[in-house]
Amino acid sequence: MMTYVEVRNQVLRAVKYLASRCDGAKAQDGQGFRGTDTVFGHSLARQDSLSYNQCQTGLKMLQTYRGQLARGGIDLPSMADLPTQADPPLPAQWQSAQRPVYPKEITPSSLSNQPGYASPAYTRPIPAGLISLHNGLVFIKFGSFPSEDDRSFVKSCGKYRFDGATKEWSVPADFLDRIIARFPKIPLDPKLAESRRAMEEEANAKKSAHEQEITALLTAAGDLTKMQANGQTLFPHQQEGVAQMLTEHKMILGWDMGLGKTTAALVVAKAWQTVYPALPIFVVCPASLMGMWHREAEQMRVALEVWSWAKMPEPLEDREYLLIADEAHYAAAGNKSLRGEAFLALSTHPRCRASYPMTGTPIKNGRPINLLPLLQAIDHPLSHDVKRYHVRWCAAKETRWSKWDVTGAAFLDELHLKTKDRLARKTKSECLDLPPKIRAFVPAELSDYAIKQYQDAFKEMQREYQERVRKGEISVEGEALVMTTHYRHASSIAKSEFIAEMAREILDAGYPVGIFTEFHTSQEMIITSLRTTHPQMQIEHLTGETPKEDRQAMVDRFQAGQSQVFVSSSRAGGVGITLTKSSRVIRGDRPWTPGDTFQVEDRFYRIGQEQTVNVWWVQLPGGIDEKIDQVIIAKQRNIDIVLEGGKPDLEIEKASIQDIVYEMLMQQMAKKKGGKKKVKKEDQVGQLQELAASEEGIEQ
Repeated sequence: MMTYVEVRNQVLRAVKYLASRCDGAKAQDGQGFRGTDTVFGHSLARQDSLSYNQCQTGLKMLQTYRGQLARGGIDLPSMADLPTQADPPLPAQWQSAQRPVYPKEITPSSLSNQPGYASPAYTRPIPAGLISLHNGLVFIKFGSFPSEDDRSFVKSCGKYRFDGATKEWSVPADFLDRIIARFPKIPLDPKLAESRRAMEEEANAKKSAHEQEITALLTAAGDLTKMQANGQTLFPHQQEGVAQMLTEHKMILGWDMGLGKTTAALVVAKAWQTVYPALPIFVVCPASLMGMWHREAEQMRVALEVWSWAKMPEPLEDREYLLIADEAHYAAAGNKSLRGEAFLALSTHPRCRASYPMTGTPIKNGRPINLLPLLQAIDHPLSHDVKRYHVRWCAAKETRWSKWDVTGAAFLDELHLKTKDRLARKTKSECLDLPPKIRAFVPAELSDYAIKQYQDAFKEMQREYQERVRKGEISVEGEALVMTTHYRHASSIAKSEFIAEMAREILDAGYPVGIFTEFHTSQEMIITSLRTTHPQMQIEHLTGETPKEDRQAMVDRFQAGQSQVFVSSSRAGGVGITLTKSSRVIRGDRPWTPGDTFQVEDRFYRIGQEQTVNVWWVQLPGGIDEKIDQVIIAKQRNIDIVLEGGKPDLEIEKASIQDIVYEMLMQQMAKKKGGKKKVKKEDQVGQLQELAASEEGIEQ
């Protein structure tokens, strides 16, 4: 029977032998340790002695190296040779019930000279280790060799490093909390422990102050079921939203258009102003809505500073302020646009006490990249690592169009789960007992005159385009967009006569009608056609050039029944107005983004609507309308997944403008050359330019 010391010495000899012949496990050549045993084996070999546990684990590992050790002349003990305890039995006189009493001056060295005393094998105590923080790195020194699970955990914490000389692991400081939670028994460096205690006390104090502030704000808001200062009584979803906004000082209010975001925000602003009378409250909104905000604030008896997205205030350096951003999707471009950059500077400033971006379309174009600036504005954790956000949820990658394309979408259901706590989403179907909304696609029936209008309009646009190409005013990157606009504009003109006839039928049936088309030329043609048959009828025509003071007067006349037709575009009339007098809407053409598209319909389908709303999307058969509408619907599906949850069943359309123009290009070339011709992707831009710059590209 071997003693523990003999077994330990053989284990040490064996690991040192294998370590001397090991090549770092870079090649499986039967020399030294295998890859999985390298770290542990070398750590044992660097020691002069082994604890019992180390000896036991090392001996178990070495059993698979018997052949290699035998060739080196080392006879490895078996597991049965290892004693069940490291220390020899105590001397007989020490095993009595009465412990011997030794003089105080007796030392361990003198004790070893006592008769019958055998010095036990020394087992070094296992230190507890240490966690420390230096120069932005967390250092972990384990008291004993860490398990494989512990090593894997440390390696998962960003860019880790192991220092063989000091036996310390290091990871970025961002992982400090995870490291402490994983290894609670490893003591902290005294300075780190004191720092964390101070931080914890500070955090507890802030939490207590925050809770007191929330209580004060909710108290100031009063009984939300009672009538407000403006004479309105909040709907249940508004009451819930106000309470949530006063609790979460930075959150996105993403309710559907027409659910009363403005009223809810004013109730919140009034509560803040009651608790902090000197607190400035900034409202940023489209210029066309500034008058509405002033009126609503006056009725609610709250003082606001109303600014437009074109001219925002500078962050205050000397005092705190509150920010409300209406139609916050205006900042969807983030730092890539001047207004997005100014908005983020205002909302992320340390003096911004609370930030409430409000929009019915948080993901206006169906792409997660649209949501990122709003998440940054409320300091959401997902916005802290922009590159990870790009890669994870925008499917970022290099494409032929961009070195870093972030227009894709991925893991939308996961994005919904991670953002729903700070993105308050409500839909009309959840909150209001509204009548249905019915959308129908209507193919336009074109007369010979309308077809000629389409051809003449497209031909004239092409000639203008050729002149701009010759002057170098159009870049290669802009080819697809310019061509698409030509197709859409010509199509819109061609449909004008059909749209006017639809409107006449609606008017003759006794209903007022809203008509929205994206091109001013088409609007004028529709109005001119209607006045030929209804010369006495008042028609409201709201454009981007309409003065702000006239805008609300137009809406008031239509709502009062003094005018029967309201003509506008999504940009001019898609936000900030209520047109519930009408339940009949004609969409001559649609903008690219679902947000702009559906905001128009929500001018009619909102609080106050009592009739079923019928919306007709007019399409030019076989034309560009059908393709754009398919893109809009596909993008909206992705928006619904992020905002309301569910599993994605459709990938978002990528490079949609280019793809649509390429398909139209093929149709044009097929008509001129008598058949379909397949074009390689790399040749499409060149052929698009060729079509645009030549008379053959114009359909005669």
